[in-house]
Amino acid sequence: MGDYNGDGLDDLAIGTPHEDISIAGTNHVSAGVVIILYGAMPVISGTHAQVISQANLGNIGFNPQSYDFFGGALTSGDFNKDGYADLAIGAPFEGADIGNVNGGGAVAILYGSASGHGTEMAPEPYWRGIHRSQ
Repeated sequence: MGDYNGDGLDDLAIGTPHEDISIAGTNHVSAGVVIILYGAMPVISGTHAQVISQANLGNIGFNPQSYDFFGGALTSGDFNKDGYADLAIGAPFEGADIGNVNGGGAVAILYGSASGHGTEMAPEPYWRGIHRSQ
């Protein structure tokens, strides 16, 4: 939970790591997604929901595979000290895009902004296993 778009209302990120996703007719079992519910008055609702998967983050060098469990771990904080809450999303078994490390894990950091977490934002840095990739 954090204020990802700086509107003064709490926003909620929900990880669904067992979510199957289909891309171009290929089903990825338990690839995982994260659902962000943006705050609204009087309560958080699904009206302003955003769904993020690894398919949205291809610009940082990985795509969804079965059993990545993207969204298996979430945490929020103002990592870059700009006043907006940022979201770290864990994919504990990500590995197919990390060279020869099978299931080494990865974390994507999405930075908050006035428009929230958008796929147009550069979600970097991106940490893979114990190595930092730029």
